[in-house]
Amino acid sequence: MRALKDGSVTADGIELNVLTKMDSTTRHWRFLRNREFDVAEVSCSSYIVGKDQGIPIDSLPVFLHRRFRHGFIYTNTAKNIRNPKDLIGKRVGLKQFQATAIVWLRGILQHEYGVPLNTIEWVCELDETIEFTPPPDLKISRVKHEQSVEEMLAEGELDAVIHPDLIRPIMNKDPRVGRLFPDYRAEEIAYFKKTGIFRSCMSSGSSAKFYKNTPGWRSISITPSIRSRMSP
Repeated sequence: MRALKDGSVTADGIELNVLTKMDSTTRHWRFLRNREFDVAEVSCSSYIVGKDQGIPIDSLPVFLHRRFRHGFIYTNTAKNIRNPKDLIGKRVGLKQFQATAIVWLRGILQHEYGVPLNTIEWVCELDETIEFTPPPDLKISRVKHEQSVEEMLAEGELDAVIHPDLIRPIMNKDPRVGRLFPDYRAEEIAYFKKTGIFRSCMSSGSSAKFYKNTPGWRSISITPSIRSRMSP
């Protein structure tokens, strides 16, 4: 996207106004809830939920962010959590239930490590980008407005946290917090060798208005413009 912003790559016939000074949660909210952008990097999971609920959006075949995620499951080191099945029956904090990275990790815990999702109490920090009705057997709660799942993990109020970012206790080398997989790279390599999946978090979403109110070649034009500077 940097190339589109600095003008070294252009989309034929389109004058782009590229906005970058916002975090991903704000961007997704502004695009999916407020419909403020014609095209935006968007959470794959929130896009699917929004599409299912009839929000007038479409997706371009451009995936802007890929990352293995085994290193983003954090534990309180006093809780004696040594392997994924130790999470059964525990309180696990999330930034939000719907975040794509967290959706992937819950799926990996269930399908690769045998952790039933309905055996965990999920504690979310943020409102969902798109509200949804969860399955009735899932236990999902929300923290108080002033609370942070990162701080709650360090203080022992949560047993573990799954987060799309490096959390502050890890960056600050807080001994109260560690990773579920200390050698997470080995887990990621094993997962890729087994499945061949290098998962995507972000897609390029576009509003239905963008397609309806502009010539078709504009939506076709922007896709190769974005992809031309992406690493293979």
